[in-house]
Amino acid sequence: MNIGIIGAGVTGLVTAKVLLARGHSVTLFEQRPELGGVWEVSRRYIGLKIQSPREIYTFSDFDMPADYPEFPEGRQIASYLDAYAEKYSLNPHVRFNTQVLSLRKAGAGWRLELKDMASGRALPDETFEHVVLCNGLFTKRNAPELAGRPQFEAAGGRVLHSVEFTDLNAASGKDVIVVGFGKSALDVAYEARKVARRVTLLFRRTTWHVPYKLFGVIPGKALAYSRSAEFWHGRNASGLEGFLHKRLPWLVRLYWAVSGLVIGAHLGLLSKKMRPDFSLRDSIGLATGFGFKDNLRKLRNGEIDAVKGEIASLDADGATLADGRRIAAQLVILATGFEQDLSILSDEDRAKVLAPNGDYRLYRHIVAPALEGLTFNGYNGTTAVPLTSEISAHWIARWIDGQVKHPNAAEMNAAIDEDLAWRRAHQKASHPLGHFAGPLTFYYLDTLLADMGLPPADAKHPPFSRFNAILNPQDYAFLSTL
Repeated sequence: MNIGIIGAGVTGLVTAKVLLARGHSVTLFEQRPELGGVWEVSRRYIGLKIQSPREIYTFSDFDMPADYPEFPEGRQIASYLDAYAEKYSLNPHVRFNTQVLSLRKAGAGWRLELKDMASGRALPDETFEHVVLCNGLFTKRNAPELAGRPQFEAAGGRVLHSVEFTDLNAASGKDVIVVGFGKSALDVAYEARKVARRVTLLFRRTTWHVPYKLFGVIPGKALAYSRSAEFWHGRNASGLEGFLHKRLPWLVRLYWAVSGLVIGAHLGLLSKKMRPDFSLRDSIGLATGFGFKDNLRKLRNGEIDAVKGEIASLDADGATLADGRRIAAQLVILATGFEQDLSILSDEDRAKVLAPNGDYRLYRHIVAPALEGLTFNGYNGTTAVPLTSEISAHWIARWIDGQVKHPNAAEMNAAIDEDLAWRRAHQKASHPLGHFAGPLTFYYLDTLLADMGLPPADAKHPPFSRFNAILNPQDYAFLSTL
């Protein structure tokens, strides 16, 4: 089959590798001059690192170099992806500097309207029998409008989105405000602190983070990437997990309450100013990432000022907050994240993916029931993106080849409704649902494997070690041999 893939980041590359190995004709469209997606050079801000250990953020059959640190930097991940593309001869299939302007149904296939980014000229439309959308969840910058920005900049101040913070000298000797509390905000604040006169982390709300090491002994990955960690979420309604959550809910509540107190105390998140708005259990799906090796010590000891509030306006001297407080600044970095951009779809087709409240309606986070011949990969966020994208690619290949059951639209919508209902009951965040599969990584991968008629990848391991073992991508390498 002739298949088009939009995006040559982590997800697009592994999708191409899997489909090529199964004999399909593949073309990847990448609007930038290099592959890598969020790891491409133009998007690598100072301090960018992966937020999960390297042995988890990897493909099943292609390990990272042994000399990489536990949390590799952005340039190292880019080099890793380059090597992956080289090993599997993917570059000849990538059309760089080619933007997909629109994606429209054309008979049994899909037509792509294309633009050459180098020349700005329109390219001839191309049609594919199937298209996999791998443009990721981080495509459109989320940057709030700031009153007074012209006056601030006229006085020599600068406002950058975190992705634009590519030169550490921009913060040298300055008072810096970093807006946000997610991974990118902490990355930037920690790096800017090395050269800035003062760094203020300004946030409307805090979020939970996984300790690097709890009590200096228990590695954070054991708290986030094991079946035992997922057990307490109760997504699996059968067996001991189902019994516990149905018959002993008080024990589940006690577990989460104690865990929140222990982790909160360890990270300094229990004060009124720092306490997250949602409990640890209810924060599933929020921007919860790995803490730094110092377990946020720079925030706790005041080396980086932590201020709860938001900017009302800027002026020549800095920022005025909504409550009237003043913060001097010559540089403001907006680590306010990204939004998904589905503007390449028509309004009619976009409405088949996104519910009116913004929830993603994708069966297995992959298929929109009403859009035949189009699948989505990378719309299933976890902190083990290479692996979840790889297994999703195998699922997509079998879906295309007719080796995965195609439920009818009613059955797919019922499964979507069930998943969203569970997340709504267990996730108190206000943002849309249905684009985040983590932290239930094992549950999600088990579901995809079951659809393919396969047992869990770690089923061969003894029950106790399987329950407590940390996610191992190498367990899934067998899929490439089937």
